[in-house]
Amino acid sequence: MIESGYIKEFVQIFDHIPKTVIKDELGTNNDRITRLISNVREFSLGEILTISQLLETDFRKIIAIACTQILNEELRRSKY
Repeated sequence: MIESGYIKEFVQIFDHIPKTVIKDELGTNNDRITRLISNVREFSLGEILTISQLLETDFRKIIAIACTQILNEELRRSKY
């Protein structure tokens, strides 16, 4: 879905993959993964790399959708 462009923002990954799967792969807890999902800037590059490997998706595509989410959040904030 990432490859086809269906998923455009990082947060949309979790509409298809349970956050517990990502949480367990990253070795983190539920509170932190919930915080990271809503504030993608807090993910480390290593964590994004792990997610890309788990999803068998190019690291650059995961970075791109994370950046898209960040930019869209900035646009939404600037409208208020």
